[in-house]
Amino acid sequence: MLTKRKRQILNYVTKYIKKNNYAPSLEEIKKHFGLSSISTVHQHIETLREKGYLKKIENQPRSIELNKKRGRSDLVNVPLLGTIAAGEPIEVFENSETIKVQKNLLSKSGEHFALKVQGESMIDEGIFDGSTVIIKKQPMVENGETAVALINRNEVTLKKIYRERNGFRLQPANPNIKPIFTKELVIQGKVISVIRSFEELKREVTIMQKRSKEQRQFINLPKDTEPLVIIGDVIEKLKILPDKSINCIVTSPPYWGQRDYGIEGQIGNEKSPEEYIKKILDIAKELKRVLVDDGAYFLNIGDKYIDKNLQMIPFRLAIEMQKIGWAIRNTLIWRKTNAMPSSIKDRFSNIYEPIFLFVKKPDNYLTPEYYFDLDSIRIPHKNNNEKEKSPRQRTLLVEESNQELELPLTLSIEEYEKWKDKINNKNRYNGKFKNTNKINLGASPGARMSVYGEFYSRQRKHKIDSNLELEIIHFIKKYRKNKGISSKKIDKIFGYKDTAGHWFRTDKGGRCLPKPEDWPKLKNILDIKDDRYDKIMIKEHYVLQTVKPHELGKNPGDVWDFATGKSQDSHFAIFPEELPKRTILSCCPENGIVLDPFAGSGTSLKVAKELNRRSIGIELQKDYLNIIRKRCGKIKVL
Repeated sequence: MLTKRKRQILNYVTKYIKKNNYAPSLEEIKKHFGLSSISTVHQHIETLREKGYLKKIENQPRSIELNKKRGRSDLVNVPLLGTIAAGEPIEVFENSETIKVQKNLLSKSGEHFALKVQGESMIDEGIFDGSTVIIKKQPMVENGETAVALINRNEVTLKKIYRERNGFRLQPANPNIKPIFTKELVIQGKVISVIRSFEELKREVTIMQKRSKEQRQFINLPKDTEPLVIIGDVIEKLKILPDKSINCIVTSPPYWGQRDYGIEGQIGNEKSPEEYIKKILDIAKELKRVLVDDGAYFLNIGDKYIDKNLQMIPFRLAIEMQKIGWAIRNTLIWRKTNAMPSSIKDRFSNIYEPIFLFVKKPDNYLTPEYYFDLDSIRIPHKNNNEKEKSPRQRTLLVEESNQELELPLTLSIEEYEKWKDKINNKNRYNGKFKNTNKINLGASPGARMSVYGEFYSRQRKHKIDSNLELEIIHFIKKYRKNKGISSKKIDKIFGYKDTAGHWFRTDKGGRCLPKPEDWPKLKNILDIKDDRYDKIMIKEHYVLQTVKPHELGKNPGDVWDFATGKSQDSHFAIFPEELPKRTILSCCPENGIVLDPFAGSGTSLKVAKELNRRSIGIELQKDYLNIIRKRCGKIKVL
């Protein structure tokens, strides 16, 4: 059974072949589906071939071809006249033989011949060194069509043909090769089909990856907290940042129709909100490339009225962002405590702006995982006069006293067994909701606790993060391989079904560790004498499930009260420093890098430096460099 994506690619290839009489290139498939790399496309194509949906045609160069049951009558003989250059012109038509070609690769009428291609001047058209092209004999072609051209009386070449004032331009489809100019030429035919081998597809992957590296000369990332400011167009300058190099993006682009900064290429002066949204989406695609997989993107963006109709630009943009692989974790409300007074009399004045927290949405069925340090931004409790007692300092079930029973946060296995009956007695509830289904109590932890009371959950004492989890899985996988035992056999020994296999998987959505009680038995089955993970895997305790104020304070929530930023310098829109401070503390680790693609006056860079984080800013206007220097001190400029 095909996945949804592979079915989409197969349908696309089918329609493309019917329309063009040859298969699409990997680059064309990549662009059509917005995939991240050509190697991903190649994997899909290889799988479709292995599953029989695509096939190799025997006795000729193996092409991407739909695997339908075709008889011999679908194959016709076409003369293979020799080799043609997709590069410098060479002499042609050295030999004459025939090859078998599918009828659908030919025009309905006319005379055809085939040529083997030598050179890489037409790779952007999907014609590679070693490809076979099918040519329809004709003396003329339209501007921009790919044709066989005879020049200098005895040399032929394969190029796109363009008529110029003083002759012809033979244009290659490779940016590294220069065009050929000639006053005279003879058109010998037009390319109508291309037969690509699977080896050529692999070569296409290598060439495209090599070209990508050559074209993208990435900058060196900052090594200290001195901000790096890059001057220029945001999309062009984002291209020089390495893949997955940024931990946290905090920015506010120019709002649509708000201001004219008087500089060519500025964002915000588009003809319509739709054009503006498209441009911000183009930037978001590049931001997604440079952001680490567990990174976060905070976007503050304003709205606009047209003919007394609010355009909903931020929310229309947010919905489009979800379509290109971003997940929205929050719509934060920045309530401006010093909002400008308004003379508006027929609606309420605007005193807030949205800030979206975006994270990368995985391509598979998994939910997003990203860095988030809530404790660093908690708001202290106002009535926190007494310091919270530690679990061991609490009164532990003193039966003789009349005190309200106060339960510790954790209990050892032995302690829990001793006191579990008294804990259960404390939690008896006879109120009006005693027979209410748990799901109908709502999301309030307080409501659930009032009915079900506090209770203890048995858990591993040692917290196992993803890295440690993978370390343990690789450890037991090695022993299972040495033992030569299958997961199904391990399941049978345990009396489980489809369980043990997950203990040896490394994919995020499919892996899990054995339960504490299963660990000793698994070690015995696999002949593991090493005890390095025993305490981690076996040691358990009971953890109190309760509702209580966090000792560091409360979650700030999604409504943030900040005054707008102020500055004596000539910049229209200053971030309040508390805004990037909260976003950077929560979503950028101490060794991480902060990016502001619309640096402006440099507030995000200033705050990042004060928080001991590295930072990069991109700014279109050179005039703002003096403001950034004044606020940040020493900076690097690129």
